[in-house]
Amino acid sequence: GLAAASAGIVARELAGFTIPDTVRIERDGSVLALVGAHVRTYLLRNITLFALYAERPLSFESLVASPTPKRVAVTVLLPEFTAERFRDGWRDQFANALTEVQRRQLALQIAEFIDSFETLERGEQLVFDFFPGEGVRFSIRGEPKRTIAGDAFAAALLGVWMGPRAVDPDLRRALLGGAP
Repeated sequence: GLAAASAGIVARELAGFTIPDTVRIERDGSVLALVGAHVRTYLLRNITLFALYAERPLSFESLVASPTPKRVAVTVLLPEFTAERFRDGWRDQFANALTEVQRRQLALQIAEFIDSFETLERGEQLVFDFFPGEGVRFSIRGEPKRTIAGDAFAAALLGVWMGPRAVDPDLRRALLGGAP
């Protein structure tokens, strides 16, 4: 994983993009530290750059249970990532990472989430802010897009990336900073 803010690193560079070592959550002023970052690839092409910010490096279980905000920032690395590709990818990821019972219980939130995506270009970013007791607020290109209510959906979304059935084990390890 990448060094935490306490190491005095101002930022890291990955796939040609600078990843700040801390972010401030506008809503409450919380400052979160970079826990880990990873470039996802598909067919040898860099697709997206992920960065997880939290109060401290955590296991997946303690990350979900933590009462403090978390952020996952995703930067598009392809020249264009279409809305259709996002939606298809999310359907597959939820199908692979969640149990049938979870998918049934969260069907409305998952549909609302998937329908929110639009085509993005290289360098444009999706930001997912997780607020315990509230849900997931996400923005596209810095513009607030939607809040999906509920801790169960928030845990499911984090689970796609970092849970026991995470779709990309390398992403899981990198984001959790090497934690189990």
